[in-house]
Amino acid sequence: MTELAPHAAELPPYPVQNSLTRDIRQEAARQEQPAMMSLWAGQAFPLSTHKPAAAIISEVVAQAEAVLAGLQAEQ
Repeated sequence: MTELAPHAAELPPYPVQNSLTRDIRQEAARQEQPAMMSLWAGQAFPLSTHKPAAAIISEVVAQAEAVLAGLQAEQ
């Protein structure tokens, strides 16, 4: 990415890039080469943490219960 930054204006927009790199991504997947694939993580990736799935589900359930309790208290 750093090497391409000076050429950002020359690069085609997303839909075109996706079409141009389709064969590369498909072959990378076939060879199990994630470094050559488009692996989308989003802007919030640095906020992520490594946790077991059970812990994440427990947190989501607790947050949902807190929201529901708050909504019930408002009534």
